[in-house]
Amino acid sequence: MDHEHHEPYGADVLYYSGGLSMNVKANKVIAELPGIKDLYIAPSGGDESLAIGAAFVVAQEAGDRTIALKDAYLGHAPTEEEAKKAVHPFLTDPNYKIINNPADEEIARLLAQGKVLGRCVGRMEFGARSLGNRAILCDPSKFENLRIINEKIKFRDFWMPFTPSILAERVNDYLVNPKGLQAPYMTMAFDSTPLAREHLKAAIHPYDFTARPQLVDSRCQPGLLRTD
Repeated sequence: MDHEHHEPYGADVLYYSGGLSMNVKANKVIAELPGIKDLYIAPSGGDESLAIGAAFVVAQEAGDRTIALKDAYLGHAPTEEEAKKAVHPFLTDPNYKIINNPADEEIARLLAQGKVLGRCVGRMEFGARSLGNRAILCDPSKFENLRIINEKIKFRDFWMPFTPSILAERVNDYLVNPKGLQAPYMTMAFDSTPLAREHLKAAIHPYDFTARPQLVDSRCQPGLLRTD
């Protein structure tokens, strides 16, 4: 979408999907083009998203142009019986502690102590990204958490970054985002600020210090939002 390609259409807002849309670095380059005012990337761009496109077409044909994807939590919500079955093998394992319905303060305390937590709440995320409802949580200021999660849980290369979940009103503290782009689905990369390199050591790329954030607000993820 350089000048040659976007000028004939007179458009400065770009929405696109498909497999390439999951390339966060490509999206960063597109977002920084001077001719682009706003960029929206869907939470998932593979074949699984065709069903959503079909739903939009049917809605528009029926005269409803107000339909919108409000969040990406379109999956299954576990029943109490399913939750019990999932944690049962770990009840006697000393490496794990099962906490039923913990208070937010308890979660914050454990994260501050350097604990790595698994979070399973509500409906599962649609698409390729973990957006908090099925998530591994840790304190991003402790770089050693990157090694702990990779070696014991994710089993992936050390240079593959994790994601910082950032309150939308704090975005300018941690990200270089002069156009005020929305990024609720971990589909875009941004340069980070010096403060981010201090507070988010385990959640930014160790080579170029970019971040692939989940910007959290009350609309897209009310369960993660606590500001008091």
